[in-house]
Amino acid sequence: MRIAGLAGLLLAISSTASLAEFEPGSLVPSKPGAVIDGWTVDNTGMDNNNEFYVVLKKGTAYRLAWIDPLGNVAQGTVDQVALLAVQPTVRLKGEVGVAGPDCSKGSEQPIFAFYKAATGSARGYFIENEKIVMKRWKTKRAFCQNTGS
Repeated sequence: MRIAGLAGLLLAISSTASLAEFEPGSLVPSKPGAVIDGWTVDNTGMDNNNEFYVVLKKGTAYRLAWIDPLGNVAQGTVDQVALLAVQPTVRLKGEVGVAGPDCSKGSEQPIFAFYKAATGSARGYFIENEKIVMKRWKTKRAFCQNTGS
């Protein structure tokens, strides 16, 4: 009896952990403000390469995901999205989170970026070749506005 209870507890813990990992193939809500396992949908959108994304946030931790919108995100008709690729990251001391369109790298628009005013540095996440990649660059506050994320 105790073994069955322990096995059930371990299964429950592993199910919760896997849900919080947001792996490719997972379905998540697409509406900003929606909450899943303590993670909040911070924003959703489309980059300048017509790739859709969702940003999930929990404290200073983020999960950035390239998504299949399963409908029309722009018109708000999508309730859930399927994750195609996921990149975990955290906001570091002195950084602010910035929505992709508000912190571009030249003509490239990240799905999300972090900006550190003290150093004028930005690091952003981009969808390239079916992956999410990080790039760093120098910029001025005028080109990387704080959105408060």
